[in-house]
Amino acid sequence: MQCKLTITKGILSGSAYQLRPPCSITMGRSSACEINLKKDLRLSRVHCQIEITDNGAFITDLNSSNGTFVNDQKIISQPLNNNDSIKIGSTTFVLEIELDKPEETDSQSAVEIAGYKIVEKIGEGGMGTVFKAIQVSMNRIVAFKVLNVREGDVEEAGKKFLREAQTGAKVTHGNIVRFYDCGCDKGLYYVVMEFIDGTPLDKLMENSPNHRLPFQQVVSIANQLCDALDYLYTMKLVHRDIKPANIILQEMDIAKLTDFGLAKRFQGSLLSGLTMEGEGKGTLIYMPPEQIDDALHADHRADIYSLGATMYHMLTGRIPFYGTTLQNLIYQVENAYPPKVHEINPEVPRKLSKVVEKCMQKDKNRRYQSAAKLKEALSS
Repeated sequence: MQCKLTITKGILSGSAYQLRPPCSITMGRSSACEINLKKDLRLSRVHCQIEITDNGAFITDLNSSNGTFVNDQKIISQPLNNNDSIKIGSTTFVLEIELDKPEETDSQSAVEIAGYKIVEKIGEGGMGTVFKAIQVSMNRIVAFKVLNVREGDVEEAGKKFLREAQTGAKVTHGNIVRFYDCGCDKGLYYVVMEFIDGTPLDKLMENSPNHRLPFQQVVSIANQLCDALDYLYTMKLVHRDIKPANIILQEMDIAKLTDFGLAKRFQGSLLSGLTMEGEGKGTLIYMPPEQIDDALHADHRADIYSLGATMYHMLTGRIPFYGTTLQNLIYQVENAYPPKVHEINPEVPRKLSKVVEKCMQKDKNRRYQSAAKLKEALSS
């Protein structure tokens, strides 16, 4: 996805800015702003912020004196859609959003690795690239994940990567993706999983009105994930990376939790040697404060928080925290609370809004202490 922000009215009329995710820009009269409009005297020094993520575009007014307007409506914070008009002071922008075209593949020249015929690329994350593939021996479609090789010790990275399959192989649950195989072939480390014919939640939200999902659907998804997390808890496992991109929704609204690249046993974890003391792992905007500094000792209540942050995103259409720098974002996660869900989306019942708020408490002892307790709250 890429975005083009064009000034259609104002002193810099005709100026255009190309934006690709992930990025965050501020606009105002201050020279510190990425888009500096110092000659527009009706603007505040730091007037508003636009965030571009893989899930869409978002705008937030930064307590400006004269307000931020989207399609002539004054806003505090909300998602942006293609061709939305943004007015700040005497300046008007138009946002154009262009989705990336899918890559073309030639099935006749498909590569075969370890008995798996690669069909097409279907996703990419921090640890690996996922392809749709055919297991030749069984003639079945699978998801084939290959380690993204970067700098450092590739062999050590491969061991960590294969741990995903070894962890996932122990798991059998209807709301968790199944693992079939793993190994190394032609210098490539790979993991083979059940192919889920569905849509990741981040993509589903990207194409939904206001990037939100109906609260009834969110409750259904959350209930299923509570079942999955409760099952993981019985196995003494914590996922540590629950987020929309790691949840796939099938037909009949069946939710599947995937990607165990960061999963660990929270009992006996000191024996693994794969997560160092004081090291934070996960996806920051969905991560609880205690996981930022010390992922080793994060327990199942970290997953409760991340599920709450995911619910927040599904219900509001916006990520819970924004930051112009990494340090600022970390500060937000550790110290700030996002606006309440029902304040952003009045269609959400206040009771559900309070459930999300409790999930996202900074102090893990103030959250729901188990997925079963969270499910009770969602169902009451």
